Amino acid sequence: MVSSACSAVCENRGVTEISLEADDDSHVIVSFTVISATRIEGLTQYLAEPTTTVDGFFYDLGSTTFDEPGWEARADKLHQAINASLDRVEPIPRELLNDPGTFVRLFVTLPSGAETIDAQTVKRLADANTTIWIDA
Repeated sequence: MVSSACSAVCENRGVTEISLEADDDSHVIVSFTVISATRIEGLTQYLAEPTTTVDGFFYDLGSTTFDEPGWEARADKLHQAINASLDRVEPIPRELLNDPGTFVRLFVTLPSGAETIDAQTVKRLADANTTIWIDA
């Protein structure tokens, strides 16, 4: 099953330990992956070796890490990082992304506090059938 395979991959690829000291209040990590039971031709350039066994194909569409103490600039960078990932899956037919054998995942590590993802970006994430994992 794709979802159980993804759990193992996500645990191994995600950030598992974060220092909660004051100087970490601006650190953000954004990663975007797709696991599919079938090969997705439009994503072959992102095909990667998973860190654990998965049934199917693992596509690593990239990770972005940045430190931004200003909340407005941090929100802008977060928005840009998420939309850059979504741009990579934009040409993929929605029936492939919505297939039960496909798992699309956005993983975000955020500093403590509040962050905002605008409605248009949330709509794009939903249209791509993206599950959002947040570590804050």
